[in-house]
Amino acid sequence: ASLQKSKRESQMAKEITYSFIIPVYNEEAVLSELFSRMQSTLEKLDGNAEILLIDDGSQDNSYEMLLAQNKKDSRFK
Repeated sequence: ASLQKSKRESQMAKEITYSFIIPVYNEEAVLSELFSRMQSTLEKLDGNAEILLIDDGSQDNSYEMLLAQNKKDSRFK
């Protein structure tokens, strides 16, 4: 019984409580600030969170910055 309980608790710990969906279009100049502010916000939450960054066809370096941030912090998707 305790094995089932700890497995359930482990699964619950990984569940996403908050999802932030942020569109991105040619935002290269402000993405670093966005990443910093969102990390600060995530630290204050009482549950697990993810940030879904949706690139809307940027012509600048935004997409590459999103990929790099995801490698640093998997909560940024």
